[in-house]
Amino acid sequence: ALSAYVAELLEKGFPVASIYAKGSRLEVRMVHPVRAGDTMTLTGQVVSKRAEGERRLVECEVVVENQEGLTVARALAALCL
Repeated sequence: ALSAYVAELLEKGFPVASIYAKGSRLEVRMVHPVRAGDTMTLTGQVVSKRAEGERRLVECEVVVENQEGLTVARALAALCL
Protein backbone atom coordinates (compact mmCIF):
# COMPACT_ATOMS: atom_id res chain seq x y z
CA ALA A 1 0.00 0.00 0.00
CA LEU A 2 2.88 2.37 0.72
CA SER A 3 4.11 2.09 -2.86
CA ALA A 4 0.66 3.17 -4.03
CA TYR A 5 0.86 6.28 -1.83
CA VAL A 6 4.28 7.13 -3.26
CA ALA A 7 2.97 6.67 -6.81
CA GLU A 8 -0.01 8.91 -5.99
CA LEU A 9 2.36 11.65 -4.78
CA LEU A 10 4.40 11.35 -7.98
CA GLU A 11 1.19 11.66 -10.03
CA LYS A 12 0.69 15.14 -8.59
CA GLY A 13 3.83 16.37 -10.33
CA PHE A 14 4.36 14.11 -13.33
CA PRO A 15 2.21 12.58 -16.08
CA VAL A 16 0.90 9.16 -15.10
CA ALA A 17 2.32 7.70 -18.33
CA SER A 18 5.85 8.67 -17.29
CA ILE A 19 5.53 6.95 -13.92
CA TYR A 20 4.61 3.64 -15.53
CA ALA A 21 6.68 4.04 -18.73
CA LYS A 22 9.18 1.44 -19.85
CA GLY A 23 12.46 2.31 -18.14
CA SER A 24 10.81 4.02 -15.15
CA ARG A 25 11.24 2.44 -11.75
CA LEU A 26 10.11 2.88 -8.16
CA GLU A 27 11.96 1.40 -5.19
CA VAL A 28 10.53 1.71 -1.68
CA ARG A 29 12.71 0.80 1.29
CA MET A 30 11.13 0.42 4.72
CA VAL A 31 13.20 1.88 7.57
CA HIS A 32 10.80 1.37 10.51
CA PRO A 33 7.54 -0.54 10.93
CA VAL A 34 4.24 1.11 10.00
CA ARG A 35 1.39 0.32 12.34
CA ALA A 36 -2.36 0.40 11.81
CA GLY A 37 -3.62 3.85 12.70
CA ASP A 38 -0.36 5.65 11.84
CA THR A 39 -0.70 8.92 9.95
CA MET A 40 1.76 9.13 7.08
CA THR A 41 3.22 12.30 5.58
CA LEU A 42 4.99 12.05 2.22
CA THR A 43 7.39 14.65 0.88
CA GLY A 44 9.36 14.45 -2.32
CA GLN A 45 11.98 16.28 -4.28
CA VAL A 46 13.73 16.00 -7.60
CA VAL A 47 17.33 14.97 -6.99
CA SER A 48 18.60 14.85 -10.59
CA LYS A 49 17.65 15.30 -14.24
CA ARG A 50 19.52 13.88 -17.21
CA ALA A 51 19.21 12.71 -20.77
CA GLU A 52 20.11 9.21 -21.92
CA GLY A 53 19.93 9.23 -25.68
CA GLU A 54 16.43 10.38 -26.55
CA ARG A 55 15.05 9.62 -23.08
CA ARG A 56 14.81 12.31 -20.45
CA LEU A 57 15.05 10.93 -16.92
CA VAL A 58 14.05 12.60 -13.66
CA GLU A 59 15.09 11.02 -10.36
CA CYS A 60 13.06 11.77 -7.25
CA GLU A 61 13.42 10.91 -3.59
CA VAL A 62 10.32 10.54 -1.42
CA VAL A 63 10.47 10.43 2.38
CA VAL A 64 7.60 8.92 4.36
CA GLU A 65 7.22 10.01 7.99
CA ASN A 66 4.74 8.94 10.65
CA GLN A 67 2.83 11.23 13.00
CA GLU A 68 5.86 11.42 15.32
CA GLY A 69 8.12 12.69 12.53
CA LEU A 70 9.98 9.37 12.34
CA THR A 71 11.08 8.38 8.84
CA VAL A 72 9.46 5.00 8.18
CA ALA A 73 10.33 4.63 4.48
CA ARG A 74 12.37 6.15 1.68
CA ALA A 75 11.55 5.78 -1.99
CA LEU A 76 13.63 6.44 -5.09
CA ALA A 77 11.90 6.91 -8.40
CA ALA A 78 13.35 7.25 -11.88
CA LEU A 79 10.79 8.57 -14.36
CA CYS A 80 11.13 8.50 -18.13
CA LEU A 81 9.58 11.63 -19.60
